Amino acid sequence: MTGDHTVEACWRPALAGVPRRRLPAPRKATVVAAHPDDETLGAGGVVRHLHRQGTEVVLVVATDGEAAFPDSPADERAELAGIRRRELRAALDRMGLDGVDPVWLGLPDSGLAEHEDALVSVLRELMADSDLCLFPWPDDPHPDHRAAGRA
Repeated sequence: MTGDHTVEACWRPALAGVPRRRLPAPRKATVVAAHPDDETLGAGGVVRHLHRQGTEVVLVVATDGEAAFPDSPADERAELAGIRRRELRAALDRMGLDGVDPVWLGLPDSGLAEHEDALVSVLRELMADSDLCLFPWPDDPHPDHRAAGRA
């Protein structure tokens, strides 16, 4: 294979006319995830970049993602919650975010909308001195993502 086949190289022609600006790094960024892995899949590159620039990153994970398999019994859900927490820690370490300790809220997976007021209350406190907040799109098809985005 010859040439530059990176994702950046594929986008380079489309971005050729877009002016580049260097914005100052935020002092503190709060990242809101409905489930463990949402932050990695949705904003992992941005979070890593911010962290490398010296931004304090506060990662708030609303649920443990224990209801990924809705028909699972309670003991399997508890086991999955532990697995998902460990996977998130491994992902953060892999991305060089070893100093980021998630704030685990432990709200019910697939029931976040019913606990949106509690989520709003916690986020209001955690985001009080943040310069930037990253959160799920409020119109996402997943109800937990919508609730986290609205909060």
